[in-house]
Amino acid sequence: MNTVLQAGSLFLEGLLSFFSPCVLPLIPLYFAYLTNGSKSTDEEGNVHYDRLKTFSLTVGFVLGICTVFAVASLLTPVLRSTFQNYQVLFEVIGGMLLIFMGLGALGVIQIPLLSKLQTSRAANETMSFAKAWLFGFTVSFAWTPCVGPMLAQAIMQASRAESAAGGYLYLGCYTLGFVIIFLIAGLFTSEILELLKKFRNVLKYTGILCGLIVMGTGAYLLVQGIQGYGRIINTETPPQADVQETEVSENTEEAATVDQYDFELEDNDGNTVSLRDYKGKVVVLDFYETWCTYCNESLGTLAKADAMDDVEVLMVVTPDIGTEGDREYIKQFLADKGYSFHLLYDESGQATRLFGITGYPTTYFIKPSGEYYGYMPGYMPEENFMELIEECRSE
Repeated sequence: MNTVLQAGSLFLEGLLSFFSPCVLPLIPLYFAYLTNGSKSTDEEGNVHYDRLKTFSLTVGFVLGICTVFAVASLLTPVLRSTFQNYQVLFEVIGGMLLIFMGLGALGVIQIPLLSKLQTSRAANETMSFAKAWLFGFTVSFAWTPCVGPMLAQAIMQASRAESAAGGYLYLGCYTLGFVIIFLIAGLFTSEILELLKKFRNVLKYTGILCGLIVMGTGAYLLVQGIQGYGRIINTETPPQADVQETEVSENTEEAATVDQYDFELEDNDGNTVSLRDYKGKVVVLDFYETWCTYCNESLGTLAKADAMDDVEVLMVVTPDIGTEGDREYIKQFLADKGYSFHLLYDESGQATRLFGITGYPTTYFIKPSGEYYGYMPGYMPEENFMELIEECRSE
């Protein structure tokens, strides 16, 4: 039953994607281009459309869209990691792109692709199935700023499915929701274009409204990205030296401690935890994400360290932030791999910002005295990992 509900919700998300301000206002232009190979004019000047030919061209257009969605699903691990690590950059670029598209929809600037669709040269081109496929494949990228978040959600749900078949079912339901109105419009092109012509004046104002919505969305993303960049620049973080270079000589400044850089987070037992609670032990503070390949390759090493009596492994996770799952998903994900770590839930991102985390995994080593020994971004071989623990013990 849960699978049916998930599939149904993704189908509805696909429908909502179709009605997004990057797609809906341009439907008349798409079909004006697609029907170039199927329309004819009788002796009285009336335009007619070959229903079967129009539908076949629409199928080609839809298959081009589906190709982009399929490629996105195959690249899920890479895309999830990339979008998570460069979220601020994508917010800035996406915001600027949406503002640009909004200005195009309002007629303030000319966008070459849209201008081509409205020229007589484009109107005289004969559309073929291959051209329709290429057209669908190409314009899908222009929809990315609006459709991207919902497509990413569909890919996330598919990646969490219990089986590969279930994942394909989820993605198929989202894709069907997105393209089904295109297919219906391909069967009833004449009727729909007549309806659009009848309400042309209304559509003009609808286009203006959609253009304003696109610009507003773009401005919001751009502001979020700029604020996120500001947080990265201004966030005060513990010393970011390589762990191999963290030996403190007598002339250096006093080392940072957990009394200076600490947080309070709820753990998987419902207790509020702070780093000061673990003075007297070597603390391995690991920032982890379930989608991160190298994070998962480090789990065995972390488990060996966690089994030591004088070592405490604290794994900071960010439920429901970005592409990460909720609390139950993270616990179940680790349990399925045979691990049970002491999880700290950074649901507001406070600890992640405090430590300036820009990539995963990132692991901090803290001496029993509470002093930060150093940190290591990325994957670390087990031998080096254990050497760092021994160095923390001997300090």
